Amino acid sequence: MGVKLDWQIESDREQQRATEDPTARYKRRQQQAALLFFTLLVIAFVGGLGGAIALRLYTVDNKLKQDLSDVARTEVSTLRIGDAPGFMALMRSASASWIKDQRARFSRYQELKTQGALQLTDNIHDVTVDGPRGRVLVEEDVNGLHFNALWFFWHYADGWRHVPSDLTFWGDPQQIAGNVTAVKYDALDSTFAHALASRVDTWWTQGCALIGCANPPPLIVEIVPDPGLAAQWAAPNTLRIASPLAAGDRAPDDPPLAADLETTIATRISEKLFDLASGQLPINANSDAAWLHQNIIDWLAATLTGHGSSARIGFVQSIADHYGGASAVAAILKQLSTNSDISVVAVALNQPLESLTVDWKSFFEWRFELEKNLIATGDQRDFLTLWDASANTQAMQHWRSPYPALPQVQSVTLARDASGTVATLSVLNGIQTFSAQFRVVGGTWKRIA
Repeated sequence: MGVKLDWQIESDREQQRATEDPTARYKRRQQQAALLFFTLLVIAFVGGLGGAIALRLYTVDNKLKQDLSDVARTEVSTLRIGDAPGFMALMRSASASWIKDQRARFSRYQELKTQGALQLTDNIHDVTVDGPRGRVLVEEDVNGLHFNALWFFWHYADGWRHVPSDLTFWGDPQQIAGNVTAVKYDALDSTFAHALASRVDTWWTQGCALIGCANPPPLIVEIVPDPGLAAQWAAPNTLRIASPLAAGDRAPDDPPLAADLETTIATRISEKLFDLASGQLPINANSDAAWLHQNIIDWLAATLTGHGSSARIGFVQSIADHYGGASAVAAILKQLSTNSDISVVAVALNQPLESLTVDWKSFFEWRFELEKNLIATGDQRDFLTLWDASANTQAMQHWRSPYPALPQVQSVTLARDASGTVATLSVLNGIQTFSAQFRVVGGTWKRIA
């Protein structure tokens, strides 16, 4: 058998094509064209059918959303004109208690309207439909601030009806990662989560620096759609807080983080930072250490947020103002022990207690509160340690006849006598004013009258 060259093989092929019957070739080409046309026709049909289905679903979804918006606006209208029967006709639930709550909600709205505090608009910020479920964010203005009310609905045979909150209908899980923190939330809380994320990332590092803890571990904040949840630690460094939208009639939209909630979260963070800085120091509730512990936490939270009660933080703030800022507060924390009395402040600042330039009012109010608690629990031994031994008779008289209300210190005046420094207090007890006196004895304040 001879070997054919490439040009010979190609020549044979050309001869085979040249000898193909023209009719057969035409039919073959017709079959190929018909197959191609049929394939394109099937593709066009399937695409058209899919498009028609998608258009139908889009149209139905838009119709459901429009109907839901109309029902939500109808509910707003019933609240605006005070139509209780019309309002209740839109409510539906098998829970009698929930229906009762809606009547109470209607009354709350009417009360706010009467006070001129509430403005109801027709602005719908979000309408979401998921099968028969629907939810709506409705804008409300309260005392000039913008709020969102979150309402849930179910599509019945007779249309959309307002139903109890669906805590599973909060959107997809999401997360915001900061430098040392992470905020986890569901999509419905996106605005709140973004407002919170930048704050907690700053608070966690800044707070640690203020009170002297080193290298805090990463912090996780979880926003949970649970109306009964208080801000609390679920794990060593995981803070769980309730979604504002789940917690009441409405949640702030502008600003998205209410001042009281901001303070609550900052306080929880400050408590954790105090524990990190003190090495989880156990605190005796019947010692001045308990008062200092809480005051440092309140001061730290107020410093982080930029707002707080001056009466609550006055003592620690006066220390920061006069003795070197936050480093002075950190020095006191480092000296603090389980049973410390107020003398720990003098030790930490290396100053005599009676010469400190501080706001003493809240401290002496604490001592009155501590006296009251010790009397209530029958702890006479610790009660007597708060008094100077020379005033034992007066102490026992007070033990037998304690103040009916917690005294409020109006003013504190320091003066020296032959025995040392005496603090004279003007105190309001209910509607009566009386005078009380404390003296520095053994480096700490003792009551003498």
